[in-house]
Amino acid sequence: MLDPRSPSSTAETTALMRAVSCLEDDHDGADTLARLFLPEDMRAKLDNGAWREAVKERAGGIYPYIVARTRYFDRVFAECLSVGQVVLLGAGYDTRAYRFAERVREAGARVFELDAAPTQERKRAILAANGIDAGETQFVPMDFEHGAPLLGCIALLDGSSVAFIWEGVTLYLSPDAFERTLTAVRETSAYGVIAFDYLNVNPAEWNAKVTRKDEQLRFGMGMDAMEEYMRSMGFGVVENLGGLGGKETMSVIRAEWGVVYS
Repeated sequence: MLDPRSPSSTAETTALMRAVSCLEDDHDGADTLARLFLPEDMRAKLDNGAWREAVKERAGGIYPYIVARTRYFDRVFAECLSVGQVVLLGAGYDTRAYRFAERVREAGARVFELDAAPTQERKRAILAANGIDAGETQFVPMDFEHGAPLLGCIALLDGSSVAFIWEGVTLYLSPDAFERTLTAVRETSAYGVIAFDYLNVNPAEWNAKVTRKDEQLRFGMGMDAMEEYMRSMGFGVVENLGGLGGKETMSVIRAEWGVVYS
């Protein structure tokens, strides 16, 4: 189980994959800030090609998936700036508000990062220590599993359109937390966009293959079932893509609400 009292270990793993990808030949658009969130011993090893290859080998299909997923959500984030308000759910060590700072300013967009307090506190300390200006980004502590997930954020939103990006989170949630969060998202404004990745198989199929408790997944459903579920929740599905980065068990979906579909 993930310990809500400690900074997220899955966020650190994602940062490692992103940092490694920055040193590969095809690194255009990579997350150049990811290395800041790694422990000092890992940062010292990043320039060692053999070590990076060992990291990728241990990660298996997770590495190309995270690289492809990062690029996908980079594109979604940039496109969603025109919506005016962007909320990063379970932001972890996401650095889009800083890597795309000029675009955020040009769009006049507001960015909100929601995550567990320990992860946010570590992130903000690292940003400050490295002289990275968080700008107008607003940090809101949250807990998906307990209480109203977006309670701390709703009061900060101005009631107009809003976009939500939910990367690398849903597979670790209980079904109830997933549904409560989607319900809260749907009720934030008359129009909005949400994009997230999800496990497209039964979690039991994955959990049967792993022995570490911290790798146990809790939520997932097939792609057709996810489209039907989203429509039943009042969302119109814009795209539902599988096989990102060659990872057949993961998909990404983008949906809207407040739009009339014929």
